[in-house]
Amino acid sequence: MCAPSRMQRILLPILLLIGCSQAAYKLHERYSWNQLDFAFPSQRIKEQAIA
Repeated sequence: MCAPSRMQRILLPILLLIGCSQAAYKLHERYSWNQLDFAFPSQRIKEQAIA
């Protein structure tokens, strides 16, 4: 295997950064929660965990 040229060593990180930034840009929030509740087996266990 031959060693990468100077151009390849410069170009590869640039292309990776562009690809990552494009991938991050395409992410859109579809839904967000105001509250998250765990499904406790019983109300008593839930109250014990919160206390």
